[in-house]
Amino acid sequence: MREGFTESHRIGIIILNYNGADYTRACVESILRHSPVASDCAVLVVDNGSRPEDRAGLLPLESLSRVRVVSSRFNLGFGGGHLFGVQFLDADYYLFLNSDCLLLNDVPGLLARFMDAHPRAGLASGITLDHEGGFRANYHPAPHLGELLLGRSLLRRLNARRYPDRRTAPSSPLQVEVIGGAAMFVRADAFFGVGGFDPFFFLYCEEEDLSLRMRRAGWEAWVIPNARIEHEGGASTPDRAEYRQEFFISFLHYLRKHHRFVSRSLIRVIYVLKLLRRVRREPGAARLAWFVLTGANPSASLRFRAHRR
Repeated sequence: MREGFTESHRIGIIILNYNGADYTRACVESILRHSPVASDCAVLVVDNGSRPEDRAGLLPLESLSRVRVVSSRFNLGFGGGHLFGVQFLDADYYLFLNSDCLLLNDVPGLLARFMDAHPRAGLASGITLDHEGGFRANYHPAPHLGELLLGRSLLRRLNARRYPDRRTAPSSPLQVEVIGGAAMFVRADAFFGVGGFDPFFFLYCEEEDLSLRMRRAGWEAWVIPNARIEHEGGASTPDRAEYRQEFFISFLHYLRKHHRFVSRSLIRVIYVLKLLRRVRREPGAARLAWFVLTGANPSASLRFRAHRR
């Protein structure tokens, strides 16, 4: 595989591939179809410790002029994989894009032009849609105790600006708290200024953590409705017990970083009670509740199941 880009670009798109070469190739094709050469947009595919046969499926991408493929021997997770990628691609803006996404128009150019015109915008995304064109929100409020106790519907009535309706797509640029990781566009200076992704997070809560740290540093997060993305959803993270366990490892780490003791303890108890209510219909719920109650030991993370190739 070729090395990364030696020259700097206006926009760098980084896609992580983990045993999903078919998705990754389709994603890259959609980028090249909609992003003109004049936009100075480069695409870096990071193979994140895939099986050799899947990694071989990326070989057709190496012949494309605006694309490079680099490889990690280990699955570094979401944040770690993207941090690995930025070492091979210097850019003014980065789009961290899930491999199961397809761009429906010039998303990188639209988001870059918005950020050019809004110097405090540090994070952005477009509108994400399913296969049938249905809206799927790629943003949400930062998690906190009040949301668990009162629910988003009530909080939306009390503060519509902080809790926008996620059932319908916004018709104009919308400032939000958290941009989802499926398609996250960042200003490079802002991203590096807060230290980038926290690599402790292996699969979940990276976007909540990054969005909060950037917001505390004075940066804004925006959703731009004329930038449109189709998102498969769930293609890279199956709904299995070990992935639910991984979520709580990350979520409790997020709480320890950003919430006081009393708040994070109450949040943990609420989740334990919710899990215990599901014991009859979900046999694994009791074990997961105990895992959360005892602190979600990071030694159980999926990162430690990754083997050297």
